[in-house]
Amino acid sequence: MQQRLTRTGWMRSVDKMVRWGATVEAAEREPMLDYLAAHFAQKPVSSHIVATSGSEAIYKRACLSCHEDDIIESQRLARAGWVRSVEKMMRWGADVPAADKDPLIDYLAARYPPR
Repeated sequence: MQQRLTRTGWMRSVDKMVRWGATVEAAEREPMLDYLAAHFAQKPVSSHIVATSGSEAIYKRACLSCHEDDIIESQRLARAGWVRSVEKMMRWGADVPAADKDPLIDYLAARYPPR
């Protein structure tokens, strides 16, 4: 499983899947959320991030706490695509303060451009 979310993040994700047609019985919802939060929680942010560049540190904190690097690398988007992706993740609860949004998008666009 690629995603690693907080319990609140898993709640949003499950609710989204239900809106998309998944069947989750009311009695199953809480145990499912407990399981997902216990087994697929966000990774702790490591202290070595401080030693990296500002944009890379933002990337590691905002993106790698939930996703593996390979899923992000596989996107290979133009800057406009990264804008849409980052804004979507922010709507879904990603920890990206407004001041970090543009540096993060610039980093992603430079590191993972279209092939």
